[in-house]
Amino acid sequence: MNEIGSVGTKLYFGTIREKEIDLDQFSLPPLPPDDMIDVRFPSGRFVELLSDDNFENVRIPISIRGNNIDLQLSWNIKQTSERSFILVEWEGDRIISKQAMNQTGSRLIKPNGKNEFTIESEELPKQFALHQNYPNPFNPQTRIDYSLPEATYVKLVIYDLIGREVIKVVDEYQEAGYKSVTFDASGLTSGVYYYRLQAGTFTDVKKMILVR
Repeated sequence: MNEIGSVGTKLYFGTIREKEIDLDQFSLPPLPPDDMIDVRFPSGRFVELLSDDNFENVRIPISIRGNNIDLQLSWNIKQTSERSFILVEWEGDRIISKQAMNQTGSRLIKPNGKNEFTIESEELPKQFALHQNYPNPFNPQTRIDYSLPEATYVKLVIYDLIGREVIKVVDEYQEAGYKSVTFDASGLTSGVYYYRLQAGTFTDVKKMILVR
């Protein structure tokens, strides 16, 4: 069973083959006043169980009230060899950020009444890939996505037009999964830049354009 929580509250989610389980036994007390911190599933429970037949495309919302203060959200994931979990922050229909939930980890969040958080599950990628940044052209931030079918050391480096290194965006060992990072070009001049991904023996380079 996977675990996620904050401010002393623990939530659990996972799969189950037996469907006849009374989930009401996992109900939390009624919601506290609006000015108090609260973390729960929208169902009002602290456990969400998914049967194997609906586990292919999973999106589990998390209801978080924090009165616009910083909260530390932590998790402990029992990752399988075929699936990965991602913490996604939304504002309406727009994705603000995505973070892979690899085994034990944490993230500082600030609920503001407009953003929402979901846990999403996806099959691990079948091959290495580096995707085109979005948006492109951009000013000053853009998102770079890439895929790792296996755990490996990853370097993602930005270069200028004549091949000089600008910044290392990623330089660390990473677990398998679909990855996403934001590149902030504040302080750089307009022009063409290149980003290069090296993951194990895989290497790929793509072009992006910064427009002021």
